[in-house]
Amino acid sequence: MGGFVLEKKSNFSGINVKKSILAHIVNAARLLSLKYSFLETNTLKRLEWLVNQGHIDEDMGNHLIALWKWMQLVRIRNSCFETDQGLVNYLNPYLLPKKEKKLLKKRLSVLQKFLDLVLTSTSYGL
Repeated sequence: MGGFVLEKKSNFSGINVKKSILAHIVNAARLLSLKYSFLETNTLKRLEWLVNQGHIDEDMGNHLIALWKWMQLVRIRNSCFETDQGLVNYLNPYLLPKKEKKLLKKRLSVLQKFLDLVLTSTSYGL
């Protein structure tokens, strides 16, 4: 129903941003970059290159880059305040302000479209 799927970690529920968001961006950008023989290892540079070469839409690329930076910021912020290192990668979206929650949903929707694009463009011959 448009809600977030949360994982339980101790007494905390949230999205594991490293496993559920960042890993998908990294792997999808890697696959698409390899398809087009771009051997850069930095995810942001891969995304920028994919946009500049026209392999992904500029709007999609901008959302993915912003999502990447935001989730890394969440992890850095959590590492400054969390005493339990296992929670550094978690974000409870229901604790976000309404505007940020809506933006997160939008960007996760864009991420899903990116994953679908990569899946269809790299699964030929399988």
